[in-house]
Amino acid sequence: MDQKNVVISDYVSYRAHTRGFTIEDIESIVRYSEERYFDVETRRLVAVGHSGNRIVMNLSQ
Repeated sequence: MDQKNVVISDYVSYRAHTRGFTIEDIESIVRYSEERYFDVETRRLVAVGHSGNRIVMNLSQ
């Protein structure tokens, strides 16, 4: 399987830190979440996953 790079911007790193998430949490959700949706308004994919007992949503282009 072809591995893709996950690029985490400085802003995403900052927001993750302020919300108590690790970059590993975010990357894992982006890579492996089976729960994905398409936002018709922004035309972006949304990955949903868990970090501890919290639900996390990540947008990607």
